[in-house]
Amino acid sequence: MNSDAEKRLRDRAKTIIRNYSIASGTASGALAIGALWGVDTAFSISIVTKMVSELAQLCGTTTDEVRSTDQFQALIKKFVAISLSKSLISFIPVIGNVANGVMTYYLIESIGWAVYEIFRDGRSLSDLTEEEIEFYVKYAEENKAKY
Repeated sequence: MNSDAEKRLRDRAKTIIRNYSIASGTASGALAIGALWGVDTAFSISIVTKMVSELAQLCGTTTDEVRSTDQFQALIKKFVAISLSKSLISFIPVIGNVANGVMTYYLIESIGWAVYEIFRDGRSLSDLTEEEIEFYVKYAEENKAKY
């Protein structure tokens, strides 16, 4: 693929990832109230699922394959585990809402770029181990500046 095509693909991925990260971060911040514990996580899972499906389509991967894999479920479990740990701060009014929104934004962004890199490498979620998924997420977190 030539560099112009790669840049257009990356720019489209950036738009997708940013939009879903903003949506999830905003929802998480708005819903991160102690009485509604876990609601933001449930909402964000549906957002992550849609983001991954859109990235799959962008990179030519079928969306049915994405949703049905154990590895996608592992990605969601990782997201839920992190979300549960961040939700403890949600009991602090206003500060908790802002913190949850910001943390969720960056978490969704990392997942989005990790999934993009997986698909760009020609890999499928069904081909990856949990350790490889962890590698891609860490790689995305460490290389956000390049996007």
